[in-house]
Amino acid sequence: MPVVLVALAGCEEFDSGTGSAGRVGAPKSTTATREATPEPSVETPSASSTPSPSADPLTSTGTVTEVVDGDTIKVDGQSVRLIGMDSPEAGQCGYDEATAAMADIVTGRVVTLIAVAGRDDVDQYGRLLRFVEVDGTDVGLREIELGLAVARYDGRDGYGTHPRQDAYIAADAAAADVTCAAPEPTAPAEPAPLVGPAADATCDPSYPTVCIPPAPPDLDCGDITFRRFTVLPPDPHHFDGNHDGVGCESD
Repeated sequence: MPVVLVALAGCEEFDSGTGSAGRVGAPKSTTATREATPEPSVETPSASSTPSPSADPLTSTGTVTEVVDGDTIKVDGQSVRLIGMDSPEAGQCGYDEATAAMADIVTGRVVTLIAVAGRDDVDQYGRLLRFVEVDGTDVGLREIELGLAVARYDGRDGYGTHPRQDAYIAADAAAADVTCAAPEPTAPAEPAPLVGPAADATCDPSYPTVCIPPAPPDLDCGDITFRRFTVLPPDPHHFDGNHDGVGCESD
């Protein structure tokens, strides 16, 4: 039988592998799609995903439970000494006024306590050393402005400069000092009772403890209980009527 050769009008690219239908030489489609590898996405962080700044370790808050005096309070039971100022002590002029002013400002209030880096955290009595603020008001500065405290315990006296020193010193210089009335003079004490004979008493030399104290000019023997005592001149009461040196010899 004769062999018939068929000319192919065109050529297709064939895959030498096995096609999807299981036949060899299945055409590879030039339009076939492959599963694309997705591009890596870049997320833009939202504002809510940004970490909040950590709380300032030098700052805390609490409720004032007691006012000790013009520069010391208790916050949640812990004693707190205000930094950079000093108020009068008990018994000193201005103590009552400073304590009352502090009570008016902070009693029962929530306050902010601010430590100062590089300075002591507590004093020798175990009190926290802090600036104290209530609703943004610097309580120590307010006491100084009222003339109820002075700027102290700072760089001028060996305690180290603090951040509010200049403001405290300026307020101290501008404030009027509290004045206190002088105490009322006390009446002199009653003189102690006379012990022993007075300088002008008439005494019996034989019995030095038996003396006649000074008396009004009209004193006579009827006014005293002594009898037959020695009378020394000048005998202003005339006890020795017969001038024999013995006074009030008879009734």
